[in-house]
Amino acid sequence: MDFENLYHHYSPKIFRLCLGYFNDVHQAKDITQETFITVFEQLKNLKNQNNISGWIFKIATNKCLRQIENENRKQSVYNYDFSLHETKEVPDLEENFANLQKYIFELEKVTAFCIPVSSL
Repeated sequence: MDFENLYHHYSPKIFRLCLGYFNDVHQAKDITQETFITVFEQLKNLKNQNNISGWIFKIATNKCLRQIENENRKQSVYNYDFSLHETKEVPDLEENFANLQKYIFELEKVTAFCIPVSSL
């Protein structure tokens, strides 16, 4: 079967298949067109032409699934909260060190009034 006959015979069926995946006429037309571009490019490489129908439907199904996968991937990027990875302000190390020294000094003053456990 030549390409023109394949196209006229299978394009309405492939379009309905794609429409079932997307429920969008324009997207179904696009995927149908992409399917037949692939069919046209690969037809000469097809060894077993007995199941050409299954081959064309498989191409269309794979293209539909790939499109859905790409849309989901894009959607997850659009919904991603990039603020989770924003750099947070780095605390002032000198201020932290000064506070640490102050707390150690206060701790030493408090523990000076404590009775050692060993003397109890």
